[in-house]
Amino acid sequence: MKNTLKTKLIAGTTAVALFSGAGFAFANTSAGDVFKNWYDAQFN
Repeated sequence: MKNTLKTKLIAGTTAVALFSGAGFAFANTSAGDVFKNWYDAQFN
């Protein structure tokens, strides 16, 4: 049980770091604007 929780915590932290890094990278490019506009159109 303890090992599973630790694994999930590590996986979750890694996923958040990965998405944050990807979001930051996209934010510095025009591709980021294109992706954000598409995302906003789909989900807002």
